[in-house]
Amino acid sequence: MPSAEPGRQQGQDGAEHPPRLAAAASLTNPLELTAAVGLGAFLALVMVLAKGVEIWLGQVGVLALAAASGIADVDAITLSLAGMTRTGLDLQTVVTGIVIAAATNSLVKGGMATTISGGRLGASVALPLAVAAVVGPVAVWITLW
Repeated sequence: MPSAEPGRQQGQDGAEHPPRLAAAASLTNPLELTAAVGLGAFLALVMVLAKGVEIWLGQVGVLALAAASGIADVDAITLSLAGMTRTGLDLQTVVTGIVIAAATNSLVKGGMATTISGGRLGASVALPLAVAAVVGPVAVWITLW
């Protein structure tokens, strides 16, 4: 049965789905040298930024950077903050920053899942991620602050 809306495809389940994004079709191997160098460069950038915002803006700057970094990746800010405990960053800020980055990343991925797949699949991915993105920071706030 043809789709009622141009650009949408009807799946085997009979429901209409948005077309696959071209970017999703061209996934790269994360073990390739280019991907590894890109991750290394991003990690270095986040490490420099984390130390800079800690000096200039203090704890608030570190937490803001954690939220911004979580949009793209959680690994870089996690490694950066964990390493900064050796240079005096308090554990409360480190844990809070990592949870904020993970919450931000979960919301972004839930939004991506909803945008790409839509319908029930998008909701079944986005809803648990949204709950985790709220519960995690609340748990940290209750236990550490």
